[in-house]
Amino acid sequence: MFDYKDAKFYTDYFSSLEGFSVLEEFNVSENKDEKNLYVGSIEVLNTIHPLILRVEIPFMFPHAKLVFRTKSLSGYPHLIHTGKVNYGDWFCLNTPFAETPEEQLKQEITRLKEWISHQMREDLPPVIKDSSVKTALAFANAYEWENLDEVKEFSSKAMLTFVGDFHNNPDYFKENLGYIHCIKTPDNRFYAVENEAICNYKLPYIIVDQTPESSETLSDFVRLMEQYEWDDKICKHLLPELNISNGWQKSSSQPIGSKKDFTEPDALKQLEQLISELQQESSYLPQAEALE
Repeated sequence: MFDYKDAKFYTDYFSSLEGFSVLEEFNVSENKDEKNLYVGSIEVLNTIHPLILRVEIPFMFPHAKLVFRTKSLSGYPHLIHTGKVNYGDWFCLNTPFAETPEEQLKQEITRLKEWISHQMREDLPPVIKDSSVKTALAFANAYEWENLDEVKEFSSKAMLTFVGDFHNNPDYFKENLGYIHCIKTPDNRFYAVENEAICNYKLPYIIVDQTPESSETLSDFVRLMEQYEWDDKICKHLLPELNISNGWQKSSSQPIGSKKDFTEPDALKQLEQLISELQQESSYLPQAEALE
């Protein structure tokens, strides 16, 4: 027979956890609509915002699901405002199943700590009311594991996504040289939002008045710089981490991956030119000379 645990076990378990404090011991719920359920209250210590949780543990845990609820926060990704909202929003943590109550509790706590470390930020209030901010955070924080529907809903090959319609307002791009305020995800995708207070990245942009001369130009910074006659100020704005002054020069070799067909003599000539350029004493980037 499976060893399901009693209320005292859960009180003792959370009391022994570092970084947690039991505010109300676990007991059988007195709510007539909550059957076969232990309920307790705990506080997560040393968080950016105070975090008090109502913990709901079924009698048949781990064969029935534990739920964390809170009134301390609202509007955050994976914090769901449905169901018993009088007890707060519940955390959608997509915790994998474990065989024993002890192992399952360990999994639940690990996922909760991950959520806290990823989602709680000093620049966000405990209660997020702005719907556009909620949407932007949801797009940028779809789980990479477990919840395939959520990943499918938000995943995209797009590198830059505008959340909302603010980019249709000419005033947003009133400067030809500026920044798009974005939330940057770990997989290097960018979600542009109007509220720059929640952003963690400034994506530089420049508005040009003519299209690039060719597709090769569009993918080649040096060709772009030459076509539009960008000065050092513009180049440093677009590539702030590179010292480009007098350091860029156009390669005379055919780009790797070009679909142009070569005869064998032409191919050998291109290779000789490439080898010659690579053996030049002058460096493409001034910083590289200092490393020699």
